[in-house]
Amino acid sequence: MSDIEVMDLEGLVAASAAAGPQEPIQYTDDGWAIIHRDPITGMMTLALDDPPYMHVREVMPVDQLIAENKAIAAAVAGTRHGDGMSLVARIPMHIWANRLAEPMRQGDTKYLDAWLGNPDHQAFKIRKA
Repeated sequence: MSDIEVMDLEGLVAASAAAGPQEPIQYTDDGWAIIHRDPITGMMTLALDDPPYMHVREVMPVDQLIAENKAIAAAVAGTRHGDGMSLVARIPMHIWANRLAEPMRQGDTKYLDAWLGNPDHQAFKIRKA
């Protein structure tokens, strides 16, 4: 048997309060508790108490990257790719690590082409070709 104690969100808040003074927990409009916010990356860790489950998700903002991608795409529009390497896409590290690192390691260009060709991922592309 494990000695791990299972607790709901209120228990987690109480345990955290016992550790010392903290800022009050903030909630999103849809009821998720913001349990951590990284001031450098902007990533937030959210929790939702849904007995008998506790859901946890991490949210990474990508708005700035997408705006930069649009600016770079506009700057290179109409130019040639060149004779060597050229920037095709800029993808947030968490997405790359979860979706693209292994196919890249394996040299799976079909998967990478399909992923970049997916309409949901167009905001990450610099070159539309």
